[in-house]
Amino acid sequence: MTPYGRTRCPYDYARLHSIMREIPQRFSMVAQTADILRREIQRGEWKEVLPGEVPLCARLQVSRITMRAALDVLHREGLIEVTKGQRRQIVPDRVAAVKPISSRVVGILSVASFYSMTPSMLVRIAELRGHLQAAGYEVEVHADSRLRRTDPSAVLRSIIQRTKVGCWILYLPTIELERHFEQQRLPAMVIGSPHEGIRLPSIATDNRAICRHAAGVLFQKGHRRIALLIPRGTEVSTLECQRGFLQAIQTLLQEGSQNKVVVHDGTPRGVALVVRRLFMSRAPPTALLVSHSHAVLSVITQLAQMKLRVPQDVSLISVGGEGFLSTVIPPLACYRINLKRYSDKLSRMALTLARTGALPLRSVLLLPEFCEGESVASI
Repeated sequence: MTPYGRTRCPYDYARLHSIMREIPQRFSMVAQTADILRREIQRGEWKEVLPGEVPLCARLQVSRITMRAALDVLHREGLIEVTKGQRRQIVPDRVAAVKPISSRVVGILSVASFYSMTPSMLVRIAELRGHLQAAGYEVEVHADSRLRRTDPSAVLRSIIQRTKVGCWILYLPTIELERHFEQQRLPAMVIGSPHEGIRLPSIATDNRAICRHAAGVLFQKGHRRIALLIPRGTEVSTLECQRGFLQAIQTLLQEGSQNKVVVHDGTPRGVALVVRRLFMSRAPPTALLVSHSHAVLSVITQLAQMKLRVPQDVSLISVGGEGFLSTVIPPLACYRINLKRYSDKLSRMALTLARTGALPLRSVLLLPEFCEGESVASI
């Protein structure tokens, strides 16, 4: 969910969903080749390593391009490992865990509309769709704001009954949504960190580590009045930002430091209001740490209206690193995730879940790269 909240849109979501469902899905040669190889591995045709590409191509009568793509599918599933200078090794533990599920449909479930998703999230979904379709899977995206309800079970039952989804990928779900999938033992994983007490596999950026690092960077530059700006709500990524910031403050706290967490309502006007209040106080911050990329634009425009310069008057770091921030002058200090690495990892987890119906109950946390920019100055 973006901090701007929901906006009305003239598009017909039901029609959009219908159009997406009507896209032809072809069971590709790559998927068929991967299925044959998978069955051969499960039958014990090969024990430790696979033959080379040439004998495999001759055996299955396919091109090397098709074979390499099929082997890449098995690699993303974790069935084989590729070691430099060696053949592709079979992973026994993964082979034993594979229990194919009947449906070849993967569902992506989101409480946010397509129009409120960040550009980087849309890229990840597009990459995920491509990887899954190459492996012979159809992808259905269900975006429904009614899933935010305290009890979303009725909406979920309606979605599940009218689809034939084998497993689910949950995008920034509420705790009620996660609890439903956990209690019903439906095969699912989370994009983003799951809520406390929920045992579902997940993949997310490590927002707690990001904010610890950002606070440390500002302390090293001499800042002792830092404000973290976060939107109101219980989104786990936001809570993790707050926890990381407070951990850093407790570690680095010095006498005379005045650091605070400031909550806004997520709208541009709401962001502008808290910025005005901060800089009209007796001890205004010398640095701002902003948890959502979209809110950064509101912060910058409000600072400009108040004739406050970045970084001469106030330093600024963005937790997010969406591509549109690269157009800001001066270049912003931010944390930018490697989208290819993220997408590859997500696709590998999703394929394993689709094939086996299960994933290890752990959270995969990815660390973005810190881009120093020119928006932080020493004082």
